[in-house]
Amino acid sequence: MADADALDDALNLASTRGYASVVILLSTPGGSLDAMLRMITAIENSPLPVIAYVSPSGTAAWSAGTYILMASHLAAMAPNTVIGSCQPVSYSPLGSEPVNDSKIINAMI
Repeated sequence: MADADALDDALNLASTRGYASVVILLSTPGGSLDAMLRMITAIENSPLPVIAYVSPSGTAAWSAGTYILMASHLAAMAPNTVIGSCQPVSYSPLGSEPVNDSKIINAMI
């Protein structure tokens, strides 16, 4: 949830300082569903435009990163970057595995 907290802080700071927009640099294999949903809500409620930029070249914004990119007001990608692979994954102390529950998959679609 640290990334969601950081985005909240950045949006608040940018708004109070009169910035024109906020840029999120995305380079991630994905992350927590709860954090992703909080970030999407923050973007949707932002008084400023949020620009999501997949960068640098050669990186990816998979899974949660793809959803954040789609939720932004403006989406951009550096050359040779990739998005996608949005299979929900369950994390535990023993590792991670894909979630195959049709309710969860359909909700994310």
